[in-house]
Amino acid sequence: MFQSDAAQTNLDFLIAQQAEDGSWKPTLNWGGKYPDEAAKSERDSTSVLTFSALAQLRAFGRIEGVSA
Repeated sequence: MFQSDAAQTNLDFLIAQQAEDGSWKPTLNWGGKYPDEAAKSERDSTSVLTFSALAQLRAFGRIEGVSA
């Protein structure tokens, strides 16, 4: 498994971006426009980003109690 210092630093950063509720949120800002679409987009994006982050962390053995 690839375990460079740069990869570990990137994973540390990813972990630091985790929200209080355990998810990862998009950084896109709609500027208050299209509130209904923005809310749906945020929900959809949060799901995709959270799945992706957890898959990466699992692949590198960075989730306690879960083996890669």
